[in-house]
Amino acid sequence: KETWCGEPAPGSDREYSGCMASKKCDTDRDCVFGDWSRPSPCSADCHGSRTRVRTISSNNTGGGKPCEGTVELTERCNPAEGQEEPFSCEAGGRDVGRHDCVMTEWSDWSSCTATCEMGYQTRFRHVRTRPRNGGRPCPAATREIASCHVGVTCFKGRVDCKWAVWTSWSVCSSHGERMRSRGYRQKASGGGLACQGPALEVS
Repeated sequence: KETWCGEPAPGSDREYSGCMASKKCDTDRDCVFGDWSRPSPCSADCHGSRTRVRTISSNNTGGGKPCEGTVELTERCNPAEGQEEPFSCEAGGRDVGRHDCVMTEWSDWSSCTATCEMGYQTRFRHVRTRPRNGGRPCPAATREIASCHVGVTCFKGRVDCKWAVWTSWSVCSSHGERMRSRGYRQKASGGGLACQGPALEVS
C-alpha cells in the first residue's frame, strides 16, 4: 500500500520459477487449423464474391509450431474464375472493357489477443475493384493470422497487473511540490506481468 511518506517497494510482490511435476506434460504439439467452411452465398448477381473461413481447432503447446497463414479466402462468383459472364451481367448495360482486380493495401496488424505466446494478431484487405471481361483475378487471401509474444510462457490462470486510476493532485506544499499516487486495481498472479511505471509522481 502506498502512503504519502515515500515510494512503494519496486517490482512484483511474488516470483515464479520452474519445478518438476509428477505428471509429464503433453508438450511440443503444433497448432492445428480447422477445415475451411463452405463458401458463403455470392454477394451479387453480377461480379460478386464469396468467402470461406477457417479457425484454430487446437493451439500449440510447448515447442510446437504456432498457426500462421490465411484464415479467410475470397473468390469471385457470377461469374466464377474461367466462366463466362452470366445473363445478369449482360443485361446490365454497356461493355466497359477489360479490368484487372485491384486490392486495398493490407491493414496494420491488430493488437495481440493475449500477453503470452498463445496470442495471435490478424490483418486484412478488401477487393477495391473486381475483375471484368477476362481481367487479372483477385488473390484469394483477404485475412491473415500470425503469432505474437513468442517466447513469453503462458500459465494457466495467468493474470496481468493493472493499475488503478491516479488520485487527484495534492495541494502544493511549501516547497512548491505536489504529489499524486495510484494503487493496484489488480495484482499479477499465475505468472502474469507485473505493473510497469511509478506508483507516485511528484511535480
